[in-house]
Amino acid sequence: MEDERIKHKMVKTDADAAHVQSMELLELNSMSSSSYTDTDAITLEYQSQNRLNFPTLARECDRYGISVRASASIASAVLQDIGIVHEGETSHLVDRNKIRRQSKKHQNAVAESSKCTVSRSLLTGLYFDEGKDKTKVLIKKDTKYYPKTTKEEHYNCKRT
Repeated sequence: MEDERIKHKMVKTDADAAHVQSMELLELNSMSSSSYTDTDAITLEYQSQNRLNFPTLARECDRYGISVRASASIASAVLQDIGIVHEGETSHLVDRNKIRRQSKKHQNAVAESSKCTVSRSLLTGLYFDEGKDKTKVLIKKDTKYYPKTTKEEHYNCKRT
């Protein structure tokens, strides 16, 4: 039994070394970041799901109008460059739905913070204005359309 254990040696591959390096980077990043705790760095080693959040990435992509597909591709490329994602370890890839959810959370937070309730003192009156104007329309006769100018009513709502 002892002889068999000695014969079977574990061979460390480049993928294992890259994985160890990526976990060290994750631990360093998570310890320096205020949004992660020490337990997050420890649990990341054992998780097969990507539980990392990217709120800043989602905010910047919203700001500059980058699509969620492009931003997910960029985020995955950055994670690959720093060694978190490699050929053997793909559980930390960023999906476009993850960016979409983060973007939606950010948009909801901004909408909540900027909500302004209208008090009765700000709203002194609500008026409706009615008028008639000339509008060009197309009238269908048989299979042809003919242009015609008609008078149509329109309503405006004014707040003072």
